[in-house]
Amino acid sequence: MKGKLITTYVANVAKMEKEDFFQDALKLYVARGSLGYSVLKDAGFKHILGLAPRQGLLNKYKNGSIVWDEYVLIFRMNMLNEDSIGELGSVKMRLDEGKDVILCCYEKEYRKCHRFILSNYFAELGYEAFEWEAK
Repeated sequence: MKGKLITTYVANVAKMEKEDFFQDALKLYVARGSLGYSVLKDAGFKHILGLAPRQGLLNKYKNGSIVWDEYVLIFRMNMLNEDSIGELGSVKMRLDEGKDVILCCYEKEYRKCHRFILSNYFAELGYEAFEWEAK
């Protein structure tokens, strides 16, 4: 049985810690900056940049120089760089071992965040991937 890819944002982590899957999951903070990371570090998250958007790309999207569809296309192309490929491979290996993986960043709006792109990528590969929502 394959593991699940679970995504969320920083403010949800305290509630997520109570879930059965949380303790054994690989927990990755995939944001460019370190905002909110001190809380996540205490919860067992590792900060990796290989799955975070490049700062220039993020700035262009945030300031309106590019629209969401362009952001998605460029982010997906950037996923082909060496750092991203290595991190994607590590996540895939963990999922193939039947272990869950949690990807977390600071952006609240899931459908306009790179978590959404990463979740879709793994869903396309046949993994169960979803955004965790507090109950």
